[in-house]
Amino acid sequence: MKRRVTHAAGRIGALARRVTGSVLVLGPAVFVAGCGGGSVVAPVRAPTELVVPGRDREHVVGKGDTLYSIAWRFGVDHRTLARANSIREPYTIFPGQRLLVPGSEDTAATEPAGAAASEPGGSNEVSIRGTGTASEPAVVSLPPPLSTGPASATVEQPPKPLATPPKPPTAQTAAKLAASSSSAARSVAGVRWMRPTRGKTISTFGRGGNKGIDIGGTFGQPVRAAAPGRVVYAGSGLIGYGKLVIVKHDNRILSAYAHNERLHVGEGAEVKGGQHIADMGRSGKGRTMLHFEIRRDGKPVDPLRYLP
Repeated sequence: MKRRVTHAAGRIGALARRVTGSVLVLGPAVFVAGCGGGSVVAPVRAPTELVVPGRDREHVVGKGDTLYSIAWRFGVDHRTLARANSIREPYTIFPGQRLLVPGSEDTAATEPAGAAASEPGGSNEVSIRGTGTASEPAVVSLPPPLSTGPASATVEQPPKPLATPPKPPTAQTAAKLAASSSSAARSVAGVRWMRPTRGKTISTFGRGGNKGIDIGGTFGQPVRAAAPGRVVYAGSGLIGYGKLVIVKHDNRILSAYAHNERLHVGEGAEVKGGQHIADMGRSGKGRTMLHFEIRRDGKPVDPLRYLP
């Protein structure tokens, strides 16, 4: 009798193991079938930060940050950033402070709404840098040749002697011309602007996503404030700008001077238009140049619409 009970228990155990094996085999099949039927089981993952353009996000203030540099980094108006965090002028912040950045997104290379109607610019504007129609020589139509007698008997006038070429300017005259060229200024939006350094514009606004212009030159040549204002950032904490100076001209307009070799001003300094604020350096690609931006209400605008 005891042997039969033991044998029966063994058969029951074997059957249980077979049933359990079937469940283990069928388990994944049931899960897949459930997915096919519309019941999705999402895997559990660690939460990650999702940065969506136009959404609020948080930024932890680092060493060397200013409210203006943070606003510049995220493409928002510094006044909006201050209001969102209940910060009043002079906008004092400290490392480790957490700031809410409202509506942060990559800045778009476009003019603010209404700027074209209120500021000079456009394809039909005559350039005052000598690149427009104002630099073209005047064309004067000569009168027709005099004729005597029949119309067929036309008397040709002797050619006029060529004008004597002008003498090259003396060293003193050349120095005066250079000084007057460098001091050329233009008033836009209540601010008097001048070109921040000598050299040719090698990359224009909007080209390849450029938020400003690039001006080529000689390594170490002076970089000057394009307009009077106050330095609100001087450092190298913004990735992609190298040694950077940001100048505030009024509550709406700021300008930036990037890729400098050396800075001659610090935060809080009051600067005049044309003041030597930095020495030209090289970009990350090794090209000697100044990257220059103007932002209005936190958004980049075309600097060539402001500069002479």
